[in-house]
Amino acid sequence: NVVRLKSRIQYNTYELNGSMTEGWALIQDISISVGRFQISARHALFDTEQYNNRHYVYESDAWGSYSLPAYSGVGVRNYVLFEYKINKMLTIWIRYARTRMLNSEEIGSGQDVIEGNTGNDVKFQARFKF
Repeated sequence: NVVRLKSRIQYNTYELNGSMTEGWALIQDISISVGRFQISARHALFDTEQYNNRHYVYESDAWGSYSLPAYSGVGVRNYVLFEYKINKMLTIWIRYARTRMLNSEEIGSGQDVIEGNTGNDVKFQARFKF
């Protein structure tokens, strides 16, 4: 059995025409491995003054996939990823991610806009090895 914790603080500034803005992200990850089962999870808080202060943060994902969301605005991002190796041939992943914006009534822009302050993402993947 293995438990891993990883904490990270990110901070940035952006200056344009003499005007400076700033942003930060506070990220806590946990990973637990027990036999053929693994859980990875994150709780992140972020606060950026502008989109120019966004933070790109890699997230664990299913095999062959990646997630690199931009943390922008004021909000909370959580995800949990379950991986289970049923046997040598079959592995499954289930991932749930949630973003909640604190000072906005929509998430995203253009074709990807979501009305409301919460966005959810669910992913299921199974891999068969021959």
